[in-house]
Amino acid sequence: MKPIDIEGVQPGDILFTARPGKLERTIRRFSAGEVLHAMICVGPGSFIDSTQAGVQANNLQRVLYDEKAYRFRLKAAATHDTIDRIVNYARFQIGTRYSVPDAVRTVIPVGRRPSPRQFCSRVVARAYAAAGIQPLPDAEFCSPEDLRNSPLLVEIPISRTLRSTAA
Repeated sequence: MKPIDIEGVQPGDILFTARPGKLERTIRRFSAGEVLHAMICVGPGSFIDSTQAGVQANNLQRVLYDEKAYRFRLKAAATHDTIDRIVNYARFQIGTRYSVPDAVRTVIPVGRRPSPRQFCSRVVARAYAAAGIQPLPDAEFCSPEDLRNSPLLVEIPISRTLRSTAA
């Protein structure tokens, strides 16, 4: 297990992860993507994401991953006000329940009427939309891979991408 190196991660940055398991390979095949999870940085070492447990705030220094991690940020520099609106939206979502059906609809477009519930990439896309930034045409039903390929984002290399804790 490895922690994500938080050096240089800034509020508004989007972190994407990809696990190597069998279920994850199946999901990647259906979504035609490399990444499966998106989370948004809201402060030094802190991020918000949505999992089956719902929307939660976590500390990157306390969360271990057995997967790859990628960091993206807006190509055009965002103002402090814009970052505040992104972060405030994400924080306001804490406690919102997770939507499995809506998450599935990102790759199987059937009955696409969004619910008030969240899933990882929807939280991120809606946070940016709340600040007036549309990283994708459809913030309601976008996959983490869709976000990763947004023309408004650029990858920022993570120094020592993942460092091992088994030293």
